[in-house]
Formats: sequence, C-alpha cells, structure tokens
Amino acid sequence: MKKVFKKYFILVLILVAGAVVWGGGGLFYYYLSSPSQEFVQYFKGYESTYKEPETTFRHRLPIAQKANATKIITARVPILVYHSIKPYVFGSSKKDYAFNIPPAMFDKQLKYLKSNKFNAVSLATLDNFLEKGTALPDNPVIITFDDGWASQYSYALPILKKYGFIAAFFITTDGIGQKDFLSWEQVKKIFDAGMEIGGHTKSHPFLTDSTDEDLIKEVSDGKKIIEDNLGQSIYAFAY
Repeated sequence: MKKVFKKYFILVLILVAGAVVWGGGGLFYYYLSSPSQEFVQYFKGYESTYKEPETTFRHRLPIAQKANATKIITARVPILVYHSIKPYVFGSSKKDYAFNIPPAMFDKQLKYLKSNKFNAVSLATLDNFLEKGTALPDNPVIITFDDGWASQYSYALPILKKYGFIAAFFITTDGIGQKDFLSWEQVKKIFDAGMEIGGHTKSHPFLTDSTDEDLIKEVSDGKKIIEDNLGQSIYAFAY
C-alpha cells in the first residue's frame, strides 16, 4: 500500500512541478520580461527616412510610356496588428499565446514606442501622404486591432489613451454583441475617442475560399452595417 501511495505521490509531484514551470514560464514571459525580443529588434535602429520621389512602375510599360510614368514618394511605415489584449490566465493554450498579449506587455510595447519617439498615425494620414503628398511625422507607426474583441475596449483603449496613441479597430460585424466581443455602444465610444473604425468582413470567412458573390456580400454588407451604426462613412478594410 505504501509503495502504491509513494508511486502516485511522486507522479502528482511531477505533474504539479510541470504545471508550475509551464504556467510560471508564461507568467514570467508576459509580465516580467522586456516588451519582447522580436518587438524591440524590429524597431532597433529603425529608419523611416523618406525616399526622394522616384519613378515607380506598377506594371511593365512600353518604353514610350515610361517617360510619363508617375513619380511616387515612399516611406517606411510599420503596421502593428493586435487581436486580444487581456490578462494571462494560468495554463493558457498555445493559441492564446499566439493571438493574445496581456495588458502589461501591451503597455511595455507602447511605452517603448513612446520613449523612442515613435508617432502613431492613422490610416487616413498614410493615405493622404501616398495620394496627396501631405507630410508624415517622424518615425510614423500604425497600430491596428482585428476582429472586435471586447478586451480591446476594456484593456487596450485605456493604454492607448495613456500614451496618446491612436489606432485602427477592424470590426467583424456578426460578432458584435456576442460573448467576448464588443457591443455597438463600445464601438461608438472607441470611435468617439479618436480611433479609426474599419471593416473586417461580416462573418470572418476565408475570403480566398468564397465565391465572388459571397465575397462582395461579406465586404460590402459589413461596411454598411458599421456605417449604419456609427452614422459615419468608413474607408478602411483589413483582411
């Protein structure tokens, strides 16, 4: 009897130790580490210097037409894509690791950008730069959120306000009002806070597998639903 008890006791200890190491490792990674090595490495030594206007050919043109090709000014503008921002839960799955970061880590990343004099700009600002040549600030960066998770309102929005950053929130309309997703009231508050709202389809299908009819419906219907609820036109779409 004692041998059996000892055997199972050791087994339980091993399982507990494994859980502590696994879960504790996640806690350390999310709360005690730097903003993440990949994040810092990307922005380290970053240069966003504008290039002088250059002749850019979107398609192969006949020699006679090349002389009249449009000159385009370019700039390097990183676009950060986030999904869920919520506290780490002990024993979270690998999927949570891939698509979620806790508020503490998100705060560290925005603090890093602020400390290194990056300026969050809107997609409209980038579009005006590309189409009209209007100025961009030094070190521009665009922050975006996909899907419309409720945690974006609860955790991400206050941190964005803390550092004076703006962001674009791309909404999947079928999710609005459902469990773990934003409500229309929250979407409006995000918009009223100076953030951009964009489309992210109606039901988040794989558009590459959709028929042309379904594709158009997903994009156009999602856009109309957002505009009807915001009372404002939207122009951005992310997929």
